[in-house]
Amino acid sequence: MPKMPQIPKPEIGELPSIGVGHENVDVSAEVAPFRDLASGANKGVDELFNMRQNAVNELQKVADETTATRLAGDHAEKLRNLATAQQQQFWDNPGQFPDEFRKQSLALTDAEISAAPNENVALELAKRNAAIDNQQLANAHAWSISRTAQKAKSDLTGIERNVIDTVASTPTPAQFSYQLRAAHKQLDTLYDKLTPDASKASLGFDTKVAQEWVARNSDPLKNPLAVINELNSSKSPITKLLTPEQVEAGLKQAKEAWEGAGVAARVAMLTRAHDGIGDLNALAISYDPKFLRTTAALRDEVNSHLNMLQQQAITPQAKAQIAAGSQKVMQAIDAAESIYRGQKGSFDSSMVDEKTRQSLVERSNAIFAKTGVPSGDMFQEMLDLRADNNKAAADRKISESSWKAIEDKISASFSRLNEEKAKDVGCFLWQEPQQAGNQRINVLLNPKVGRYANATQKQRNDVWEEYLQRANAAAKAGGRFDKDDARKAADASAEFVMGQHG
Repeated sequence: MPKMPQIPKPEIGELPSIGVGHENVDVSAEVAPFRDLASGANKGVDELFNMRQNAVNELQKVADETTATRLAGDHAEKLRNLATAQQQQFWDNPGQFPDEFRKQSLALTDAEISAAPNENVALELAKRNAAIDNQQLANAHAWSISRTAQKAKSDLTGIERNVIDTVASTPTPAQFSYQLRAAHKQLDTLYDKLTPDASKASLGFDTKVAQEWVARNSDPLKNPLAVINELNSSKSPITKLLTPEQVEAGLKQAKEAWEGAGVAARVAMLTRAHDGIGDLNALAISYDPKFLRTTAALRDEVNSHLNMLQQQAITPQAKAQIAAGSQKVMQAIDAAESIYRGQKGSFDSSMVDEKTRQSLVERSNAIFAKTGVPSGDMFQEMLDLRADNNKAAADRKISESSWKAIEDKISASFSRLNEEKAKDVGCFLWQEPQQAGNQRINVLLNPKVGRYANATQKQRNDVWEEYLQRANAAAKAGGRFDKDDARKAADASAEFVMGQHG
C-alpha cells in the first residue's frame, strides 16, 4: 500500500502572532438572581421556623388558659362548699362569717397559685381567682346581712311571744294595761329597727296580746265574767285593742264558759286525770269500788280551784260566778253518785250494819278529836279508816251520809297535813330525815321547774300520802332512815304515783 505523504508539523514559533482584543466582562448582573435565590432560601427557612414557634407558643397559651380556667372553676366550687360549711358554723353569729371566709379563701388562692404548673398558669389563675374571690366575698357579706336580719326578726318573734305570755297572764285589766306599757318600752325600739312598718307591727302586737288575754281568762275555772264585763265596756283597755268581730267572738267564748258549756266533758277529763279510768258516769254504772274515792278526789280538786281563785283580785260578782260555775261541776258529780246509788236499788236503812258504822265513827272521833292536823303517827290510821269507810259504803253497810261525814274529815285533814309537810323542810344543816324528803317532794312537784310540774292536785296529794306511808313505815321499823333514804323514798313515791296515773 503506498504511504500517505507526511505533512510536516508547523513550527509554533513560526506562527504569526495574532493580536486578539480582550474585554473585562461584569457578570454581577447575571449572577445576582442566583445570589437572591440562595438568600431567599435562607429567609424562608427562618420564617418557617418563626411561624412554627409562634404556633407552638399560641398552642401553649391556649393550654395554659384552659388549665387556668379549669383550676379557677375548681376554686369557685371549693369556695361555694366553704361558704355553705361556714354559714352553718356561723348561723348564730353571722357577723363573723365574712372575715373568716375572706381569710380562708385567700389562703386557698395562695396555695393554688403556688401549685400552678408554670408561671403563665399562675398569673392567669391569680387574675381569675381574684375575680372569683371578690364575687364570693360580696356574696358572703350579703348573706351575713340577710341572716343577721333574719336572726333579729326571729329573736324579735321569741321576745314578742314571751311578752305576750307575760301580759296575757295578768288577772285584771289594770295589771294588763301596766304590763302592756312596759312591753311597748321593750318592743317599740325593735319594731323600728326590724320591721318595715313599726306602727303596723305595734298594733298587731296589741291585737294578739288582747286576744290571748281573752282566751286565757275565759277558762271556766278562771275569770270569764271579767272578760264579759270588759268586752261590754267601750272604755275597757282590752276592748280598744280588738275589732268588733273579735269582741263578739270573745264574748261568745266567755259566755259559753259561764253558762257551764262542757261541764260533763270537764268532769270526764278530771276523772281520767285522777285515776286513769273512763267517764265518771260509766264508773258509777259499773259500780266500780273506786267510784267513791274518785268523786271525793274530784270534790277536792274543785275546792282547791275555788280556794285559789278566791285569792285573786277580782270583783265579788266574779267570785260569785266562779262559785256558781264550780257548783255545776259538783252537780255533775252528784248526778253520777245518784247513778251509783241506784245500781242496787234504793238505799234501805235496814241494810245498815250498825256495828260497822259505829266502829267507823269511833275510829273517826279518835283521830279527829282535836281541831287541826292529826299527829304524824295517826297517818296510817287515817289511810286505814278511808279504805274501810269506802268498803263499807260499797257493801251498803253504811249510808252515804255516814260515809261522806267521815270522808270529808279525812280529805280535809290530808290536805292540811300535806300543806304543813310541804312547809316543814327545816334548815339545810339541821334537817331531820323526813324534812329532807319533804323538801325533795317540793322540788319534784314545783309547778314551774319540777319534774312533775303538771301533776294534778289529786296526784300531788297521792304523792305526799305515798311518801308519808313509806316514811312512817321506816320509822316504825326502827331501822336506818337518813336524809338520803328520805330523798330516795320521795323519788320512789313520785315515780310510783305518776306511773299509775300516766
